[in-house]
This record gives sequence, structure tokens and C-alpha cells, in this order.
Amino acid sequence: LLQSMKRSDPAVADLMIYGLQNDLCISTESVKRVGTDRSLSWLNTYRATKLPFLMFPRKVDSDTFNYIYTVSELYGADGTTIGIFCSMNRYQNFEQVVHQSFGEDPDKIFIVSELGLILYSSDQDRINTLMFEDPDIYSAYLSARETEGSTLFWGDHIISVAKSSLSNLILMAYNSRTSLMGGYQKLNYFLLTGGVVVFLIAAICSLFIALNHYRSVTSVIRAIQNAD
Repeated sequence: LLQSMKRSDPAVADLMIYGLQNDLCISTESVKRVGTDRSLSWLNTYRATKLPFLMFPRKVDSDTFNYIYTVSELYGADGTTIGIFCSMNRYQNFEQVVHQSFGEDPDKIFIVSELGLILYSSDQDRINTLMFEDPDIYSAYLSARETEGSTLFWGDHIISVAKSSLSNLILMAYNSRTSLMGGYQKLNYFLLTGGVVVFLIAAICSLFIALNHYRSVTSVIRAIQNAD
């Protein structure tokens, strides 16, 4: 079933399910008992944070980020956590979704997780760093978390902000206020991107949480619960 799900989406490199009750991990490649095995970095990250939803980029045998992991808790009928679902996705597809959502790239783009981890940035050196490492962008990030609107004025920038309540992601798209004010049409275009940003978050969630697969995943959960 996992192999079929993987073939249906070219962005997916691997899919994994870990059962909390029997310590069994099923992927598209193998079935194994985890035990003291620490090679599953995504599982170690979940254990360290205990968050119900996580996204983080990783370098795997590469000098650049080539995968982004989406980790979600799976729940039983009584609402307790019985397993962990992990989707290992190609980072290049993640970048394409970001760029295709803008007709013209903003000056800066940040996609930030609930932990303040930068999942994507137009500055490659900032990927997989924390927002608080740069006081300027961290202050803007804190303001973006509190804002109810889709536009934030910060210094010489106008920041278009979009949030995902499902995955707790924040997208911040910067454009120079000076250059935008130079022409009304450019300003109007930038404000309209607020709506586009909402669709971006929806696209990211649908791509990496794979909600359309969860009905099939339920079958796998039952198999894990009944495993010897």
C-alpha cells in the first residue's frame, strides 16, 4: 500500500509508519523493529519534540538540502497516539511549489515552522536555521505571528503573511516598500499576492501531509495493531 502511494506522487521519495505499541517501522523498502536503532533521524526528531506535526529539511548524502520530512501523529479510536506517519519528500519539488506560486519572486521569502525553523528561504544559508539567530528577521517573525491581517509593514519592507492552522507554518514574503511605492500597479499586484499566498500554504499542506492518503493509511494502522 505504501509503495502504491509513493508511485502516485513523484514528489515522494519514501513513506514510513512507526507503531508505538510494537516498535515496528514499515517503509516502502522494508519492515523492521526499531529497538535501539538511531538511524531513523525523523523518528529521533519526533521523540525530541513530541509535536503532533513536524516539517524539517535534511541533507542526505548531499551538500545541499535534497529532502524535506513531514511527520504526523496517527490516532486510535479513543484519540490516543498509536503511530507516526512520515513522508520523505524531494526538496526540489518543495522549491518548485514555492516559486510557481508567485508570478514574480519577492525580495525575500521565508517559510517557517512552529519551532521557528526556516524550511525555505531565498537565502540558501538560512535554510534549517532558527529565526532567532538573526535579530532583524526574528523581530519581524514575532510580529507576523501576532498579526491578524495579511500585510505587515516592517522597516523598508512590506511583508505579506500567510498562516496555516493545520500545519502551523508561516510564510513571509518581503518586498521593498520604496520600490513598490514607485508604481501603483506594482503595489496593487503585491497586495493581491496575499490571496496567492493562501493557496501556496494549501498546496504545501496537500503536497506534504498527503491528506488524500489518510484513509488508506488507516488500513495500515490496523495491520500494525494486529502485528505479531
